[in-house]
Amino acid sequence: SAAAVFSGLVLLGLIVVVVLVLKGKAARAALIFPAFFLAFMAVYLLSNAGGTPVIRYFYILYLVVPVLLSAPVFWLKPRSRFAAAAALFILVFAASQAVASRALYRDAKLKHEELSATVAAMTATGERYWISDFWTSYLLTSLSGEKLIVASKDVKRYYPYELLYWSSGRNNWVIGKDRDAKEGYAEILPDILDRVGLAYEKTEVGGFTLVHHLGQDVFPRVFLADPPEDLPEVSLAGVSAADGALNLEFVREDSRPSPGVGLRVEIPGYCARPFPIWEQGRFTARIPFPLEEKIKLRSTFTYAGFALERSARESDVSLGPAELVQPRPEIDFLEGIGPQREAYGRPMFACRKLAVREINRPADGRSRLTLDLYSPFDFREPFWYGDYAQSVAISVNGRDLGERVLGDGKTAVAFDLEPGLFTGRGDRVRLEFKYAMPVSFSENFRTAAYLERASFE
Repeated sequence: SAAAVFSGLVLLGLIVVVVLVLKGKAARAALIFPAFFLAFMAVYLLSNAGGTPVIRYFYILYLVVPVLLSAPVFWLKPRSRFAAAAALFILVFAASQAVASRALYRDAKLKHEELSATVAAMTATGERYWISDFWTSYLLTSLSGEKLIVASKDVKRYYPYELLYWSSGRNNWVIGKDRDAKEGYAEILPDILDRVGLAYEKTEVGGFTLVHHLGQDVFPRVFLADPPEDLPEVSLAGVSAADGALNLEFVREDSRPSPGVGLRVEIPGYCARPFPIWEQGRFTARIPFPLEEKIKLRSTFTYAGFALERSARESDVSLGPAELVQPRPEIDFLEGIGPQREAYGRPMFACRKLAVREINRPADGRSRLTLDLYSPFDFREPFWYGDYAQSVAISVNGRDLGERVLGDGKTAVAFDLEPGLFTGRGDRVRLEFKYAMPVSFSENFRTAAYLERASFE
């Protein structure tokens, strides 16, 4: 076979180089070629790579194979060597690669046309940031000249792409039908989105499916399990107010398993918090309330990080003067805070890209609020190339206080409770971070920073 002939020529070349050196007809430095080849083969065969049929592992042999193939021509007269070497290379190519190369050229041309059409279709959506599998993501990013940024949903080789995708707030997927055939993502993702009622647009182009303009984040862990066929039967049984918070008593009537399903309770425009759902019976959700007599409550089931809008329920709550004058916590979390996890060797709260706190402390000008924040990204690492730094834009009651840069490690963000900026009751401190992304595959939210503590001095 052609492979046997090729291997025989390389082996003959090894012998010829050694013999020529031993007879003094070639410099001793020529032994580097057989030594390099033999050393590579020994390492390859004795390592785990020896059982992996990946052609790129052999590319390094291009440094020596041409020399070994042409070595036998040195037995010929000098005038005949060049012509013999040229004829040998042409013969080897014709016997082993000519037919395959023509077929490969045709396949490459068709693939190039398909990829060009895919890049054009992605560009036509008006969306720059996408996510896909490892092989597709970096290929499409490169072909577009980084006009499109396609993050990898699995293997991470260039972290800035993932950071930019998740921080953009855009939600678009590229699914390679052939590459993802075993998992069936091209069918699974639209099916999940249809079943949970999440709006999206779909574009078919060649071997790819574009799922774009999703209204919410869709995290890779959504593929770990099927969404529930039936949602839990949960109703709001009672509402009471105490210590500046509403105690919402829910009742679950059914006992069906509902893995991955949670409950999000919010007062639109003021606060939102997630809660687990117990298997059956009563459970209580506690959320802060604004200093208003009329409040609208909204509850929504969640699955794998996004809200199931078709399950949304709203109810009105009226508060009297006694509830509005209740003592309130000096610091309360309204939105984008939690859960608590171990970071930097101690428990901290994860902050989302937007985090809001309420401050209830007299604005006497003598107190200072300090937030001890940590960046989760460690931008000092070389794979960030020194091009990134976390920052947070801060505002109090809608008044912009500027932007602060978070270094690696602890950054204390502090400001005085001055009259005119703080009112002493119901003051909202809003933190909007520049970057946020999931810090592990199992998470269904984007982490922007860790909060160790919020305190007054």
